[in-house]
Amino acid sequence: MAILSHFFFRSRAFSLFLGVMFMGVACGPSLGGLLLRATQDVLSVFYGSAIMHLIYIAFVCIIIPESLSGARMAASQVRYLEEMRQLKEAREGVAVGILVRIKRLFGFLSPLTMFMACTHQRAQPFEGA
Repeated sequence: MAILSHFFFRSRAFSLFLGVMFMGVACGPSLGGLLLRATQDVLSVFYGSAIMHLIYIAFVCIIIPESLSGARMAASQVRYLEEMRQLKEAREGVAVGILVRIKRLFGFLSPLTMFMACTHQRAQPFEGA
């Protein structure tokens, strides 16, 4: 959401998002109770939820634009294929080190690395002669 909104309107976008989310948290159980009372069937609540999730998936896939450019997607694909090649080579080795085993054990946590802080090089100030 931060990528799709201009920084002037980002706080408004986040407040709308949180408002809609909490409205769903507040109204969802009530709507489920009304649906249960109307149909007298517990499964109707799950069917209703499944239909709402399918509508949400269609909304995300069709209406919300892709945030990455084609070049960045291609670079990510190349980086992913290189990591998979390295992982395959590490698995094929006869003597697999303890670090590779630990990396494999906690590999499911790798998507969380997007939350790690990154460092940027500061530009050197211009020094006049």
